[in-house]
Amino acid sequence: MATTLEQGTIGGFDPTAAESTSTSDPAPETEPTICEAPCTSLLLSSWTHSGPSGTRSVAEILHEPDGSLVFGLQRTDGQLGLVCLSAEGEPLWSAAPGLPCDDCVLEDIAQHPSGDILLSVTSPASSLPLPPDELPDGPLPPPEDVALGEALLARFDVAEGRLAWTQRTVLRRGPNVQPRATDVVVLDEDRLVQIFVDGSSEEEMIGVLDYRADGTLRQRTVVFDQLGSGEGHSPLVVRGSAGDLVIAHPYWAPEFEQMRAATWRMIPPDYIRLSHIDLPLTPVDLAVDTAGRRVELSQSRGTQSVTLLLTSRASSDPERWSTSLPLVSTSQTRPVLATGPGDAIYAAARTTPRLHPEDPYTVMLEVARWSSAGELQWQAQRPLDMMATDHPLEVVVDDEQGLIVGTVIQGQFHVVRYEHACPCP
Repeated sequence: MATTLEQGTIGGFDPTAAESTSTSDPAPETEPTICEAPCTSLLLSSWTHSGPSGTRSVAEILHEPDGSLVFGLQRTDGQLGLVCLSAEGEPLWSAAPGLPCDDCVLEDIAQHPSGDILLSVTSPASSLPLPPDELPDGPLPPPEDVALGEALLARFDVAEGRLAWTQRTVLRRGPNVQPRATDVVVLDEDRLVQIFVDGSSEEEMIGVLDYRADGTLRQRTVVFDQLGSGEGHSPLVVRGSAGDLVIAHPYWAPEFEQMRAATWRMIPPDYIRLSHIDLPLTPVDLAVDTAGRRVELSQSRGTQSVTLLLTSRASSDPERWSTSLPLVSTSQTRPVLATGPGDAIYAAARTTPRLHPEDPYTVMLEVARWSSAGELQWQAQRPLDMMATDHPLEVVVDDEQGLIVGTVIQGQFHVVRYEHACPCP
C-alpha cells in the first residue's frame, strides 16, 4: 500500500517553523576530556531543536553518514512521524507515513543503504482474515475466538516522500503473550529482518520475518518457543559485525520462578542459533561495537535508586568485562545505550533524585561514558524535564563525541546536542 505524502510536513507541522537555537557554551577538545577530582563533569548544550507538539515519545534516532539525524516519533493521535535534522539541528524534512492501522505503535526504524527508512510497527488489532498457513504450527482455536494483532513493516522512500510499500502480518495473542513487532535490522541491501512475538495457548514464540528489498516475504521462521510470561519484554536485535543477527531475549525460567535472559548469534538464511550467552538480568538495550563485541545494558531497581549494569564481551574474547553504576532515582524508566568514536560506550537515563521524602522531585538527564575496556571516564547530569514514559529518551553519539538526546517535554518533540566539558582550569 503506497501513500502519497506532502514532502516537508508532519501532521500539519511545518519544519521551517520549528525552533532551533545555538548556545554560546564552549566546546570541549576533540579528545575525550577527563575531569580530575574534585572537578565535576558538565554537559553543555551546543544546540537545541523544538519540534511539533502532540508527540508521545521518540522511538529511535538514526545517525546518517552525512551527519544528519532521523527521528522516529510516536504521536498522541496513534499515528507516526519522521523528522530529519541536519548535524547542526536545522530541520531538513518531515513526513507522516499513513500506515493502515488506527493505533499504530512505532517499535523501531532503520536505514536502508539507499537512504530509505524502514519502520517496524505494531497494531494491537488486525482487520486481516486469519491465515492458518502463515501462522506457527500448533493447535488453533476457532477463528472467532482468536484475538489478533498485527506486525507491519513499511519502507519509506525519502526521495519521493511517500511509502514505497507496507507489509502486514497477522499475530496471535495467547493467554500470557502480547503479540507485537519489535526491532528491524538491515542485514544487506536485499535482506531486511523484522522480529516479532506472538503466541499459541500458553506458549510464546519469537520469530524472524525475512523480507527482500521490494517487500516480498522470503520466509517466516520461529527461532524461540518458550513459556509465555505476560511480562511484555521485547527481544533486542542488532546486526553483528559479520552480517549475522545478534538477539537478546528474556524468558520465563520456571525452575527459578523469575525472568532470565540470553544472547545469541544467528546466521541467515536459516537463522541457526550459535554462541549462546546467559545474562543475569533482562537487558534493556543492546549494541555491537566495531570489534564485534556485544554490549548489553541492564538495570536493577531499588526504592530510591537504579543501578545500571553494563557488560561487553564476545563468545571467544578473553577481554570481556562488566561494571555497574548506581544512580539516585525514584524513576524506573528505561535507560539507553550508545556507542561512539573509538568504541566508547555511553549510557543515558532519566532520573528523579530525591534523597529524603520531603525533597521535591527533580527530573535529570544522567549520562556516563566508559572506554571500550570498561573504564568509567566521566559521569555528568543536567536538568531535563522529559516526560515519565516507559521510553523517555533516545540517544546517539556523533563523530565529534556530541551526545544527541531526543525526548518529549510537555508533549513537544525536543532535541538537544550536549558536549562534555570540565569547568576547572
